[in-house]
Amino acid sequence: FPAQWRGTWGTRMAATTFDSIGLVGYAVGTLRLDGAQIRWAPRNAEDSAPRDVDLDQVLRVTWSPVGRRCHVKLFLKEAAPLRFEGFRKADIESIKSFLTAQGIAMDQEEVETGGGNYGALNFDDAGVLNFTKEGKQMFEINLSNVSQCVTPGNKQDELEVQFIDADSSTKDDQLLYSMRLWIPGQQASEYQSSVLQKTNISSHTGDVLIEFDRDQATFVAPKNRYNIELYDSFLRMHGNMYDYKIRYSDISRFYMLQKPTSSGPVEIYSFVICLDKPIRQGQQKYPYLVWQTNNEEEEITINLSEEAIEERFPGSGLAPSMTGPLHRLIGKIFKSFTRKTVFAGSRRFR
Repeated sequence: FPAQWRGTWGTRMAATTFDSIGLVGYAVGTLRLDGAQIRWAPRNAEDSAPRDVDLDQVLRVTWSPVGRRCHVKLFLKEAAPLRFEGFRKADIESIKSFLTAQGIAMDQEEVETGGGNYGALNFDDAGVLNFTKEGKQMFEINLSNVSQCVTPGNKQDELEVQFIDADSSTKDDQLLYSMRLWIPGQQASEYQSSVLQKTNISSHTGDVLIEFDRDQATFVAPKNRYNIELYDSFLRMHGNMYDYKIRYSDISRFYMLQKPTSSGPVEIYSFVICLDKPIRQGQQKYPYLVWQTNNEEEEITINLSEEAIEERFPGSGLAPSMTGPLHRLIGKIFKSFTRKTVFAGSRRFR
């Protein structure tokens, strides 16, 4: 048998294990065909969570040769497809026999190997964008890995897709951060809408607790005006082109810094949001978001009752309606919502 293949027998074959199998987009590990399940576990537990797939959730399976190895793709009923890589061609018959015994078809997927930089885009029901040429697969994009989808410079024939940074990547890894697609016929905005509908870029769950409008939220990094919405566990920045959803757990600290050149009754402040996971615009990363604000009197409304505020934010001093200098309200609100420290400058510091 091939070195990668191991079987365990009693009176019948109970399990089959394949080593050095990668779950595409995650890590390398071990895949096990075990009874009514397909189980995959990473070599290092820190790299990825394991995956257990019940066979009754599998619609169909395809395989394709990629160089000297093969890919196997599972199409699932209620989740995005899973693609595994690293199989030998001799392994395919073993996998096919296992699946056939369970009543699951396994066919070869036609792959375009002739190259080219043009083709057709289509979406499947599982949230995957497929790029094909003459019916053959060229590549696919799992839309759960997409962080942004924009038409750069409002061009109606270009679409820029940006991807989520991998947490487990190292400085030696080569990662795809973005790609641009040219779509003739001024149809880029239509494809953009389809991508946004199938991802969670613009989606949100729960009620908006606090909202700052664009006149209150001028950012100098990244430079733009944003609507800021605060939810229970995350904030949402909505701009003219880019949307960002930032979890409070990804924020490390805040700084409230007075601009040295500000004078007169209106003082300018920079509210700095420090991120563990930088946001991205094109090739530019932003680990620090700089919100330019001031000390003018503003009224901020929290969409909660006094009892709900005291229950969620005990001892915070928040109220359903608050009036005061805007920069102080911002610092107080973000400190309470995120439970992260806001470092402020002192007039005594020289």
